[in-house]
Amino acid sequence: MKATVRGRLLLMASTEVVPVEGVVVAAFTQPYRRPIEHAGKPYQEALARQRSGVYHTNGNERGPEDSSASSTDDGDDAAVDGDEETPAWQLKKLTARNSDDLYELLELGDKRWHATEDDIKKSFRRLSLKYHPDKIAHQGEEAMEDAGEHFKAMRKAFDTLSDRRKRAAYDSIDEVDDSVPSEKEAARAFFEVMTKAFDLNQRWSTAKKVPKLGDEKTPMMEVHAFYDFWYRFKSWRDFSADLEFDPEQADSREERRWMDRQNSKHVKKRRAAEASRIRLLVDRAFKFDPRVANEKAASMAAKEAVRAEKAAAKAAVEKAASDKAAAEKAAADKVEADEKATRLAAKKARDNDKRALRKLRSRVRGTLPADIAPEVTLAAETLIQDLPMDKLSTLATTVEGLAAAGRSADLVVFFTTSYDNHLHPDREPNEPVLTNGHAAAANGSAPNGDAAAAQAPAAKEWTADEESTLAKAMAKYPGGTRDRWEKLAEYMQTRTAHEVLAKVDLMRRVSSGAKQASASTAINGSAGSPGDFARFAEKKKGAPLAAAATAAPMDLTTPPNAYNFSKKQQSALESAMKKFSNQKGPQRWLSIANGVSGKTSVECEARCAELVRYYQLRREAGLSSKGKK
Repeated sequence: MKATVRGRLLLMASTEVVPVEGVVVAAFTQPYRRPIEHAGKPYQEALARQRSGVYHTNGNERGPEDSSASSTDDGDDAAVDGDEETPAWQLKKLTARNSDDLYELLELGDKRWHATEDDIKKSFRRLSLKYHPDKIAHQGEEAMEDAGEHFKAMRKAFDTLSDRRKRAAYDSIDEVDDSVPSEKEAARAFFEVMTKAFDLNQRWSTAKKVPKLGDEKTPMMEVHAFYDFWYRFKSWRDFSADLEFDPEQADSREERRWMDRQNSKHVKKRRAAEASRIRLLVDRAFKFDPRVANEKAASMAAKEAVRAEKAAAKAAVEKAASDKAAAEKAAADKVEADEKATRLAAKKARDNDKRALRKLRSRVRGTLPADIAPEVTLAAETLIQDLPMDKLSTLATTVEGLAAAGRSADLVVFFTTSYDNHLHPDREPNEPVLTNGHAAAANGSAPNGDAAAAQAPAAKEWTADEESTLAKAMAKYPGGTRDRWEKLAEYMQTRTAHEVLAKVDLMRRVSSGAKQASASTAINGSAGSPGDFARFAEKKKGAPLAAAATAAPMDLTTPPNAYNFSKKQQSALESAMKKFSNQKGPQRWLSIANGVSGKTSVECEARCAELVRYYQLRREAGLSSKGKK
């Protein structure tokens, strides 16, 4: 079956056009008018010509004032071209296009969002004069209807674009490239791609002055200002014109509220997406910006140099500190070794001194008779504990000489006088008064001793009147009286307290049977005749010192109590001695006496010496604390 080609021939059919074995079934047609919508570059050129008032006809350009004039040679073609440019014909084209682009309705499609308010007003005024229905009324009823519809659309476009809020909502949904360049594109042509992207998005900025991306030579201060601006970018883009629901179409209040909530969620979602898009664009630009990368590299190099410099300085400081510490340690070790040697030498010297001191104390204690009075023992023990080594050595030499000569009475006088001088170092020392018969022995036994003790004058003998006065004084001041020995000496006025104490001690030893001959002579004044003091002692059996003087040798089974210390006073004495164990000298006994009611410091010292002597005798006798051998 042969193919048949049917068509309307606008021109003469040539043999080349007609297919083989084709058949022409129609005659030639007359030219006809066909509306063509402009698009692309020709469309933009046509708009520009219309705005400038230049129209294109048969390849020539002419102004509107020449549109009425036509050449006689153009004939009907000129008339047809004139009809095409009439407002009615333009309205027909616009109505047929049925465009809802507000900028196109106001013939601002080439400017769009760049159009100013003045541009919008001028364009609307110009188009109103051209397309207002009153201006088209003479061209027929159809033209008026088209003009009315088009003018309404123009009016709506003008009202929308004149309101800033409405125009922002419309521009927000206008067709625009919202894409973000990929990382590959940004790395390949950073400035070309990113400059275009930022220029497209700067339209959404609320700020009028938007910094530019710049190029490789842009100062880093401007680069940082650019990124600071875009990281704090504030957009006016509004998506309220792109809503999912129209609340005006709601059938009820509840449906309207629901639509409002859905629209609000939609707008928030679009705004969040827009903010994320802008942030992605800025982050990608900052990541691939070669200027930022170069600055980071330079900063890292500078930091590394500073870090290396600090490490070197730290190493130098540590080495210096280590060397200094080593030197200080060596010096400290040397000082410590020297100090240790000094301490060892000092300790050795102290040990030697302690051994020598113990020997001296033993020598002095060895001179004390077994039956000596507790007061004398206390005085001797105080001197032994308090005197320094040189004085104690002199004391030991002196008392050893007296003891070797059998001068017990002189020992008592020497100890008591030395004790008194020790208690009162601020006054002129008293010289011990020794007996005439033994002065030479004392001098011979103490060649290196104290001059005052070795060369002391002979002791003054007791007269019968003095013994009688002593007896009366002892009756007036019995045992237990505070400061008894001082008061006895004050009563007698011819003897010191130490001489009175020595006299009573000598009397006690005579009564115990030790050294009967010399003691009897010293007490009675002459052999075989008892003196007044002995007779007084026999009468005053209740007096503490008289009883002690006439008593038998010390009973080692029970502790003595020659000074009448009650149990309460004895307990207070022991507590006070523990409390003031760190004190030395007379001040200690004064502090102890303040804690013992009814007793003086001398009595407290005497009581302590009495007990010390008692337990020394027990140890020498080989008795235990329970009184058994």
